Amino acid sequence: MPGASITFNNGSADVDNIFTITSQEDGTRFQASFGDGAPLVTDGYGGWQVVNRPKAVGVVEWQGRNPLAIEIPFMIDYFMSDDAAEIRSPGIHCETQVRRLERLLGVGMAHQPPICRVDSQGVIPHDYTLNKGKFWVVESVSWDRELELRHPITGRRIRCGGTMTVRQFITPHDILHNIRAGDKAAVPKTYRVKGGDTLSKIANKFYGDPQKWKIIADANHIRDRRQLKFGQVLKIPPG
Repeated sequence: MPGASITFNNGSADVDNIFTITSQEDGTRFQASFGDGAPLVTDGYGGWQVVNRPKAVGVVEWQGRNPLAIEIPFMIDYFMSDDAAEIRSPGIHCETQVRRLERLLGVGMAHQPPICRVDSQGVIPHDYTLNKGKFWVVESVSWDRELELRHPITGRRIRCGGTMTVRQFITPHDILHNIRAGDKAAVPKTYRVKGGDTLSKIANKFYGDPQKWKIIADANHIRDRRQLKFGQVLKIPPG
């Protein structure tokens, strides 16, 4: 699958604190270290919503959840670098990493930015180590002005950072691929009201329990169960 590979490491040594984002489309490779704080899931849980009903207690329905989003604090720091090229031209590496990150975000592109693979050896929730089936995009970057440090002669940044958000990449094909036979059978049925029908009779017909008439009433926004009309088409949700 075309995309980018993101590798995170965490440990006591500086080299172990580095993570890398590498585009599989053109080989663009961004490298930085973790900033203050831990990577955190900020979206993609739950999906439950309260549906209000006139003059009645609302009902709770699962409306579906957003793809997972993970917030990652990062820093690009060459302030104390002993790299020969950095010493000759201070800030050259930092500015290069910034341009590479912008490319992964799609800056200057007319086409879709690369898809990513996130790996942190299990430090990042749902990463490649824990779930090899998940892919990601670099959704946004927020720069922290207080972290920025520029060289007094070259004017280039020698330190900068902020927070990036990676979002789980999901396509319609992924959703259809994960649908099971039981999920397809859960689509609500319909029933046309006949003479003499009541919600209790209909509930007994579909659920084997006349006391479950309220399931049908809620699905069809019926406030008074005596207000059935001949020929009316009702949605019959799974019981």
